[in-house]
Amino acid sequence: MTRSKLFLSYRRADAEAWAVGFDSALQRRYGRGQVFLDHGTIPPGADFDAVISSHVRTANVMLAVIGPGWLDARHGDGARRLDDEHDFVRREIEMAIGREALVVPVLARIVQ
Repeated sequence: MTRSKLFLSYRRADAEAWAVGFDSALQRRYGRGQVFLDHGTIPPGADFDAVISSHVRTANVMLAVIGPGWLDARHGDGARRLDDEHDFVRREIEMAIGREALVVPVLARIVQ
């Protein structure tokens, strides 16, 4: 299976619409299959963690889409998600940095 060259990392509650928009634009620019976004692409029943890890391991570039609540996102118990070693966003970024992929932070916010 061919892996994507560009991986979009984001928090659903924070920047999903931005990530979907970036995905559409990048797919048009670089071609289908060159960009990975989990939104609607992981089949039901698939091992989410394994699919995500596989795509991060093969991506050349990660765009970390950072919305207004990205840094302070919390679990139900009030603990900050970025402090949780099992948080998907944290793990995606750690994996990309660990394999020396280019990680580009993208600030997603509405300017008034």
